[in-house]
Amino acid sequence: MNCLQLCPLLTIEDVVRYLPDDSLIQDFSDEICLSLEESNRRVQDLKSQMVEAERAAHVIREDLTKLQQLTVSLPENRLCDLSHLPVKGRPHYLYPDGSCFLQSALVEEMSHVLPGEEAAHVQDLQKKINMARDTGTGKSEAVAKLQAELDHIIAREHPFYSKRFIGSLSQSFASSKGEVDSWKL
Repeated sequence: MNCLQLCPLLTIEDVVRYLPDDSLIQDFSDEICLSLEESNRRVQDLKSQMVEAERAAHVIREDLTKLQQLTVSLPENRLCDLSHLPVKGRPHYLYPDGSCFLQSALVEEMSHVLPGEEAAHVQDLQKKINMARDTGTGKSEAVAKLQAELDHIIAREHPFYSKRFIGSLSQSFASSKGEVDSWKL
């Protein structure tokens, strides 16, 4: 068992499997105890990391709850940063940097950068929400769930600073081959 002391990368677990079946554990008791103590120390370290991660997750959940309940007063004449229409009395999104977007304008803007399936899903959600509100048949709980899903898709990232928007900058402004040709010098 001197090899365990000579090579710190080797553990008793590595060596035990190669010992003959008739070996006595007593001969390796010190190494086994050291190995168990080291394993116990690693388990305790992992437990403390898990506790710390749980605390961090709890703090994040509390912060998210506070953000969901956060209210901000907007000036009466506040305009949408995309459409330049008044936001008063209309569904809108306000970002921490002070940007404010009407829901309809943000949906329109995000439809250009969302993948096809997600853009179609946004349109579907809007139709369901509008239909439920127009007919009055939708339960407010169901409408709130649909609205939360729509909010998550279109407003989870700032439209001008998101990875999606930045990735869309490499796309051509022209949508057809004829338009592309008209831009040539």
